[in-house]
Amino acid sequence: MCIAGYNYTVSNNNTEAVLKSLESLYLEGNMAGALELSVKENNQFSPGHLYYNLGTIYAKTGDYAQGRYYMERAFKEGFDLPKVAHNLEIIKSNLTVRELGEAGGVFGSTFSYMLGVAPAYYTGLSLMLAILVLLLVRLKFFKKISLIVLFLLLSLAPLGFSKFYLSKMDFGIALEEIKIYEGPSNIYSSIGALNPGQKIIVGQKDKDWVFIKYPESFRGWVAGKKLGLF
Repeated sequence: MCIAGYNYTVSNNNTEAVLKSLESLYLEGNMAGALELSVKENNQFSPGHLYYNLGTIYAKTGDYAQGRYYMERAFKEGFDLPKVAHNLEIIKSNLTVRELGEAGGVFGSTFSYMLGVAPAYYTGLSLMLAILVLLLVRLKFFKKISLIVLFLLLSLAPLGFSKFYLSKMDFGIALEEIKIYEGPSNIYSSIGALNPGQKIIVGQKDKDWVFIKYPESFRGWVAGKKLGLF
């Protein structure tokens, strides 16, 4: 893992100076200083870049739950996807958690895979499919207008799935061990717990409490203040 800076387009001299200072603090092992500088100068970075650096810093301090939270947000922003995906795997290997698709059969595995695809990839896939359809039209592969319209609509399916389904989901990362309750209060019976770094899909909310919609094995209510929500 490393602080991202070399592949970032520098917009002004101040940004360049911040990046150099941040990298120096990181290489010196001064993670507290690197974290303080990142937060103080957050307006010098794109959101994805900031989340990536925060995730890297927290992971280096051993706080893998916070590290995963910020790295997941960097992934959602589409920042330097290969590097973020690689770092996410390193972070998850240091956590004792169940991933969303585990023990969920074929459906769970497929669903987990789709959640692990960045939104930018769905957009790119729709674009490629639309270009393919237009190329086939040019080659007179389709004879009917109705077929052309149908396949163009189908080419937009990945984009629509991302924009109108996946983007509507709320996710959470347990930032510490969190007890799960039968209802939205600690007066209810505890039915389990989330380990730090566990990723969940959030359902309904009741004041400061949120319902775990998925994985189903964790269904119940947890205190929202102990989750990193995105």
